Amino acid sequence: MSSALQSALTNLQQNDYVSLAIIAAVGYDYVLTFSNEIDYIWSKPWTWVSTLFFLVRYAGLYGLVISALEGSSLLPGPAKVCQIIAIVNSWALCLFFGAADFVMILRVWAMYNRSRIILRALLALFSVEIISSVLAAAIQSNPKDMPAAIFQILDLSVCVVEPTSPIWTEVVTILQMVHGATMCILVIFQFVRQSLQIYRATKHWQLNRYTNLLVKQGIFYFLAIFVFNLINVLTALEKLPTSTWPLVLLTFVEYVPMFTLTPRFIMNIRELYARDVQGKHGEGIDTGFGLSLSGHDAGGIQTAIVFADVEPNEGLEGIEELPNIGVGTTQPV
Repeated sequence: MSSALQSALTNLQQNDYVSLAIIAAVGYDYVLTFSNEIDYIWSKPWTWVSTLFFLVRYAGLYGLVISALEGSSLLPGPAKVCQIIAIVNSWALCLFFGAADFVMILRVWAMYNRSRIILRALLALFSVEIISSVLAAAIQSNPKDMPAAIFQILDLSVCVVEPTSPIWTEVVTILQMVHGATMCILVIFQFVRQSLQIYRATKHWQLNRYTNLLVKQGIFYFLAIFVFNLINVLTALEKLPTSTWPLVLLTFVEYVPMFTLTPRFIMNIRELYARDVQGKHGEGIDTGFGLSLSGHDAGGIQTAIVFADVEPNEGLEGIEELPNIGVGTTQPV
């Protein structure tokens, strides 16, 4: 066996292992959270947020599996089948990112007391991004623009689909990066501001309070989106390391958090609603995930998600002589 053939076979086998590892990790998370999905999504009345969940959960799952299998022998062909799968995948990812970004926009909007300026700025970025994504998916829906080829390496086959107009994919990637970075900066700024409020009130750096604030504000979700977009941009610019294990690690870090944390975000909101809001017998709380009770319906407590403002005193509970710095409000969406 020639060295070139041996190298190609090794790379293909490594792609297979990475593909299986990514799918296994995300699949494991789906199994862990499936009972919560039944309890907090499918057992509740259907709302537009349920639709968003379906998109981030199952359009995202399809997009993840197909993206992970690309370039591996686990997707061997025939070429026409690979082409159809890739075209459907472009639309699935378009729906996933659109739904995920919209949910995160609502969260940032809530954190900034429903600021119209923040909302308009984020929706403007979102509009440009989603229009570009739809155009890219529409262009790639033409089979002539998504040619597929089968390559044979010994007894293994690999199907490769390459768009003839990759510039559209690069444009969408850059727009997603700008939008994701903007939201991440806004969220981190709010976290730093509230952390400083805690320090000024307590005169101590209390790790447990900052950790609680970090989790409640959902910053990990925004970081997952930012990391995913950053790696995509670096991939498009060919700036990633070419050595095997750093590339494997980056691929794993890119896909797994993005496609697991986004559905968890919505389920966490529903879980907090059932556990905390209903437990308050209708008094209403701000969970920090943007959820608060807005009232009752004829059948009992409402089950629709409400994105609320972050309580300005979040993380300052139990601190005496705290100046009144405002009260959070709620806004049903």
